[in-house]
Amino acid sequence: MGYLVYCLYKGDYLNTVTFENISGIAELESRLGNTIEEYQLTDDLVVLRSEEMNVMRALLNRVVIRNGKVSEFIFGEAFVIRRHDGVYTSVLKEDEDLILKMLRPVIMTSAKKIVYLKEDLTFEEYKL
Repeated sequence: MGYLVYCLYKGDYLNTVTFENISGIAELESRLGNTIEEYQLTDDLVVLRSEEMNVMRALLNRVVIRNGKVSEFIFGEAFVIRRHDGVYTSVLKEDEDLILKMLRPVIMTSAKKIVYLKEDLTFEEYKL
């Protein structure tokens, strides 16, 4: 069974999100290194990410914004998918605005701070 997922790639921060059709969860497992970890974004949306990348804290990709504050980090490539009653389903085109609002791209990292792109396209520093 195929799904429409929202892809969060690490790279040029203005061109790294897109909808993509995938053949199934096995395809995501192969792309994420066979160790998928779920992060609950909303009641219906989950971020599927590499458990290994998250544990290693490698390739910071996105920050999760809740109530105007950084609440979580997404490392490496990740995908957003819907889950209802434990069953994965395709994301909806209408989900895009919320996904973009909550998952902000990281521009720069250092030992003391992370710089990410805010919704209004200005930069924000998050001190570690």
